[in-house]
Amino acid sequence: SKAGRGLPLGAAGPVMEQRDPGHGRGLSWAAFVAARGEEGRTTTTTAATGGAPPKVVRIDCRRRGGSDNLPLDQLGFRDVYVLEHVVDDTFAATWFTKLLRESGHQQVNYWHQRCFFEGSCSVASALRRIHLASDHRSAVMMMDENVIQRANLMEDLQSRLPGALQPEADLFQRWPASMQPAKQCLVMGGAGGCSTLHTDMLGWTGWNLLLAGSKHWKFFPPVEEVGEAFDAEVREMGGQFHLGFSCTSPIDMYHTVNGEPCPERVPDPRCGRPSFAPDARRYPAAAGVEPLIEVMQGPNELIIFPAHYFHQTYHYEPTIAIACQMLNKGCLDRVLNQILNFRCGGHASLPLGFWGRPEEEQMKFVLGLVADKLWPGRGHSYLEQMWNGKRGLRHAAWMVNRDEEEEDDEEVLEWIDEEPAAPPSAQPLSRLALRLALGSV
Repeated sequence: SKAGRGLPLGAAGPVMEQRDPGHGRGLSWAAFVAARGEEGRTTTTTAATGGAPPKVVRIDCRRRGGSDNLPLDQLGFRDVYVLEHVVDDTFAATWFTKLLRESGHQQVNYWHQRCFFEGSCSVASALRRIHLASDHRSAVMMMDENVIQRANLMEDLQSRLPGALQPEADLFQRWPASMQPAKQCLVMGGAGGCSTLHTDMLGWTGWNLLLAGSKHWKFFPPVEEVGEAFDAEVREMGGQFHLGFSCTSPIDMYHTVNGEPCPERVPDPRCGRPSFAPDARRYPAAAGVEPLIEVMQGPNELIIFPAHYFHQTYHYEPTIAIACQMLNKGCLDRVLNQILNFRCGGHASLPLGFWGRPEEEQMKFVLGLVADKLWPGRGHSYLEQMWNGKRGLRHAAWMVNRDEEEEDDEEVLEWIDEEPAAPPSAQPLSRLALRLALGSV
């Protein structure tokens, strides 16, 4: 706390309640709901999940036609999809090695969960910290939205993803660049680490590819009583246009492990599924909230989920992952409705039969309303100019030649170790990352 800064040693300063860093900067959930009135309010789990309880759908990508049968209109709508064996150990280790070679020196932010320390270090240093300085009581987390792009590795990764996650299936790629959300994000966590409890901006479809380690996911309904129990805050999406919002909570739903409040030791799921709970003393209402679903994610697995659910992850061991988002048929209505309700004053300005029009026409009209807030009377024409100004470049970024990619990978592996102890196919990224953290390569 900055209270009392500048006072003589021992002088009495204002007493402030201990709060998690960053909380208190947004609009409270209750105030947000009250300001919106009945428009867009969701008060039942059934309404929030599309009329049926969500389920987990697992698909093995090694099976013939596995990921090719993903329902494009259902991804991000209600269910959580886990795609197994999206990449293999060789690709994961090679890709991350490239990342370290190109961006290992770049500065990123990291923090210690549950002891509320924040700092900055290089990517290589963050890798060491998540392996050597993390436990449940003081877990290390790191997230950065620029490292992958700077290393020019988005194309390599994109080429390995299923067709449902390719740019032509992502409607965000049709938007002007200034309105698009950030691209792929690198997320690394130490044992005992966890994300914030939150919903994503705009309620898009989120995806997360885990290259090393294992994670536990909890999903909760985005309904009024849950937001209040979570002491959630609403924060605007950044950028020039402020298209929508996300919700964040100060609560750690993994605080207590098997009845022990904030232990130092990280539980081992191989010894039985651990029981997690929030700090019931500080947040008694949250202790009564049950998750919609829980998912265990392992290495080389990709999870696709409706990002308007409150969600939080727990890291059982050091993890390396890529997180991203997309706009598809399963979440298009939800995203456009959030923009309309949050930025455009509701649905009054929509023409008759709007929701039956083509997707691109719907997106242009809603984003044009947003642009009109900045340039009254000219927003739609300006949007049309921005929209047409980027055509022809939409799909170029992900087109790569896999044969050339594999040849490049062989050269990069020489940088790790001229004579590796094991061939790449027998060396998972988790093992390689530990060797790098220990300085043994």
